Amino acid sequence: MIREPVSPAAAGALRDQLRAAQAGAEVPYREALAFVAARAAAAATAEGRAPEPAAEAALLLLHAHRHTYDPRRDPVAWVDAIIAWALPRAGRAAPAWGLEGTAD
Repeated sequence: MIREPVSPAAAGALRDQLRAAQAGAEVPYREALAFVAARAAAAATAEGRAPEPAAEAALLLLHAHRHTYDPRRDPVAWVDAIIAWALPRAGRAAPAWGLEGTAD
């Protein structure tokens, strides 16, 4: 999986956004989601996949597991792990992470 490098400043900003999101801050959460969506779309494109389903799958997975982020760890590695797990599942009719049966 091809990943663009992230500067230390951008990684620090992502760490702060995720930490604030865990505390309930809406704006930093949106900023973190934008980072994840762009990174997932770029990874999907690099693999010859459609970017929109990949971004959607990564965002759903991040939302479901945002409470697991540990601010002492590398935020980019955590996001990349979510994207790596989401990419093969992107575009499936029912996501494979426990959202089956939800209303359309």
